[in-house]
Amino acid sequence: MLVTAQAQIPINNLKELSQAVSTNLAKPDWEELDKLCIQSVVFMKFDISESGKTQNITFSKTAPPAVKDMLKAAVNTIIVNGHAKEIRGKTFLQPFIFMYEVGCQNTLEDRLNKDQFHQNLLTMLSFEEPLTTPLSCTVLPPLMQSSKW
Repeated sequence: MLVTAQAQIPINNLKELSQAVSTNLAKPDWEELDKLCIQSVVFMKFDISESGKTQNITFSKTAPPAVKDMLKAAVNTIIVNGHAKEIRGKTFLQPFIFMYEVGCQNTLEDRLNKDQFHQNLLTMLSFEEPLTTPLSCTVLPPLMQSSKW
């Protein structure tokens, strides 16, 4: 998937953190995403280091590669300002709800296969990189995106 470089966004607080990720999701590769025929939720876990850099980005195991690429590109644009102590050295969990249905054939099988939302909620802490310690994090407000009809 072609992921376009987005603008770097300086943040000062938790509200701006979630808004920065959302802002950089505004220009996805719709042609690629609409081929997925899926509605689901992905949980993205990432750390902001003491120096303000985004690191250790991981996703729930069932995240489609196109969605992971898009979210990773959006999170990597974050620049934490020097006085944003509530963000530095912390772990964050960001739910991303999505519905990409333009490419669906609208058959019963298609509709049943595309709805992975509930299963992914049940396995929300099952990441690509397994947790080795209890997760202590700040849960950010969910982001949402759907197909353009």
